[in-house]
Amino acid sequence: MRSILNKRIKFLFSDQISFSKISGDFNPIHIDKEYARRSIASEIAVHGINILFTSINIYLKKIRTRSDIKSIRVKFLKFIHLNKFFNLKIYKNKKYTYFEVFDNEDLLLNIEIKFTKKLKKKNNFVSKKFPFKKPLETDLKKFKINNKFFEKIEINKYLFVKKYKYLNKFLNFNHVLDLITITRLIGMKVPGKNSILYEIILKNKRTNNFQNSFILKKFDKRFNLINLSFFGQSFRGEIITLLRPKKIIYSIDKKKLKIKSNEFSKQRALVIGGSKGLGETTVRILKCGSASILFSYNKGSQDAKKIRSENIKNIHAFNYNVEKKIKNEVKKKILKFKPTHLYYFATPKIFSGKNYEFDLNKLEKFNDYYLNGFLKIFNELDKKILKKIFLPSSIAVNKITKDLCEYSCSKASQEILLKFLEKKYKHIQFSYPRLPRLKTDQTLNVFDRSKMPDRVILKFVRKLL
Repeated sequence: MRSILNKRIKFLFSDQISFSKISGDFNPIHIDKEYARRSIASEIAVHGINILFTSINIYLKKIRTRSDIKSIRVKFLKFIHLNKFFNLKIYKNKKYTYFEVFDNEDLLLNIEIKFTKKLKKKNNFVSKKFPFKKPLETDLKKFKINNKFFEKIEINKYLFVKKYKYLNKFLNFNHVLDLITITRLIGMKVPGKNSILYEIILKNKRTNNFQNSFILKKFDKRFNLINLSFFGQSFRGEIITLLRPKKIIYSIDKKKLKIKSNEFSKQRALVIGGSKGLGETTVRILKCGSASILFSYNKGSQDAKKIRSENIKNIHAFNYNVEKKIKNEVKKKILKFKPTHLYYFATPKIFSGKNYEFDLNKLEKFNDYYLNGFLKIFNELDKKILKKIFLPSSIAVNKITKDLCEYSCSKASQEILLKFLEKKYKHIQFSYPRLPRLKTDQTLNVFDRSKMPDRVILKFVRKLL
């Protein structure tokens, strides 16, 4: 195996917009920061085909040889995010060229391509400026196996040439057209809005079609797995895509939960991390019971505005990043509010560990939130006024799993810290129950079957009365 190239790559938001205009794939997980924040990706994810094009473009820039692809296999293993450097490694043997994208030692994407000499082919396509469009949420349950879908062969050629100079110069353009129709159909139509492109397996087989076709071969509802057969300008093969879980909407049914109008009216609740997840659930529960609420948000300014707009009088919000030093204006806001209750939910993405590999950096990340972040807030509070603290632990402390060791260690340390503080501040009630896995933005995954958190959180909020 011979190494060809080892290069650092980075994607910007401008790359996302550019690729969307080139392809017509405007899926919000790729271009909408607020939407992506509350998705399984937790932040904007780079288009899979954009990563593929960028990788091949770098390779062709180096070899400067006109090329045709005989076969290609791409597997998208993890999301690639913006404004961060990744390592692209390219190497080859006698038959194949391999591309791998790494985040440190984590493999995020791998590509296997068999290149041949370029053949002369006619390109049947329309150069088009794609207007912004919202993707469909196609219900595949309504379609039968072997149902056909079609996609026009269109691309914004002008923008493509600007962005991928060497792809345009050296690669069979029919390959580009096929891959563009794949990202557009998957991201915008089938399955559309809630799609995740997982694997592409294609072989060179020429056709003279004026539109590309996709055939539904399998829809496994248990695993949200979709298999499509593909027939394009130069490729035939298989596409595997996943249905990602939908964005969680935290709504509280006051009547169903039997929350009394003034149930929490004596609480002055400071909620850290209140714009999504368990924090948002808690804010909405407290709001139903007429509590006075001051909650923090980091990136979710739009979510914070939406929560506040529902009850301006008793709910106030402020921007705060627990990993950074507390600003004086934030300190003043908290002291002026005089909280009687502290609810602390700030957390990074939870499911980020590797199988049986302990990562000190990940442990430090969790500790920055669960230990240091909590103490920074706690130390600013008036202990004479403060009566109750709720900082949930996790059943992951009881049961160690192969990819949650760092998280479990940090949560166990958090429990020890709170037990220590309990002894010092005996007049303050500390609550740190080991909660089961609940359906939140931080725990989303494709196979998620966990429950919504409203009843569980309400039970503990009531215990703090």
